[in-house]
Amino acid sequence: MALTMKVSGSVRNDLVLCENDSGAKVTAGGEGPSAMELLLMAVVGCSGATLKAIMGRDGLTPEAIDIKAEGVRSETTPKRFTDIHLHYTVSCQGLSTEKLQHYLGLTEKVCPVIQSLNVKTHLTYELLNR
Repeated sequence: MALTMKVSGSVRNDLVLCENDSGAKVTAGGEGPSAMELLLMAVVGCSGATLKAIMGRDGLTPEAIDIKAEGVRSETTPKRFTDIHLHYTVSCQGLSTEKLQHYLGLTEKVCPVIQSLNVKTHLTYELLNR
């Protein structure tokens, strides 16, 4: 069964205010992160949580997972990300480089945010009022 998530938002001046069904709020624009920066943050957060969960299934508990993301955007509209590169620094006793590479490959395959960027998503809209 598909999981439906809902988020609402509004644009006021140069700010985009969003809220999920749990009441968590995020503001984009102005002095805060741009929407594209929030997308990179989502990649970092999701891939980090996914990597930690995968490692945990093998009984590994990382002391730290640090991730930096670099996104390259197209120069032409819609100025989407054409490339995203993730830099991982992982501290975990008993973790070999080879095993970490394996975990990172699995992370890329199962992280829902990364996979959402890798496929065309069906988008619909409706006008509610004018």
